[in-house]
Amino acid sequence: MPPILQIDAIWFTQLETTGETKEDSKQRRRRVKKGHKRPLLIAMGFWPDTGRSEILAWELAQSEDAAAWVHFLGRLEEQGIRGEQGLKLVIHDGGSGLCSALQTVHLDAAEQRCLFHKLRNIGRALNRKRYTAARFVRLCALEPHDRMQLPSAISWI
Repeated sequence: MPPILQIDAIWFTQLETTGETKEDSKQRRRRVKKGHKRPLLIAMGFWPDTGRSEILAWELAQSEDAAAWVHFLGRLEEQGIRGEQGLKLVIHDGGSGLCSALQTVHLDAAEQRCLFHKLRNIGRALNRKRYTAARFVRLCALEPHDRMQLPSAISWI
């Protein structure tokens, strides 16, 4: 049982045939395909004491709504991924569907927002003028050796 579980989704475009055909430039009959965006729900376990990481489960879903996440988290729970089995922390992106599902399926572990997603959201909220200072604050947060200049960067924001 991993002590840390990271849950997220990767969006991609899945091609499906429409049932129609068309001729290409060399007069060959080709099936017409249309792309549909779909999320791949993923749970990755981390063992910090050994540095090991492993994909524990994945599922192709239609959306990242609460129902999709409840189904996925229920499968994890059935596999025994719970606090009482050694799970200590669940890291996630803070999406509304996943947060709602975590209120329904209790894994009995602490929750934490993913640092990457937090920083990305902050960056999107800043205008260009303040972006340089915010980038520096981010660098200071990730590499503490530059903390001496951190107060001046924060004052710019």
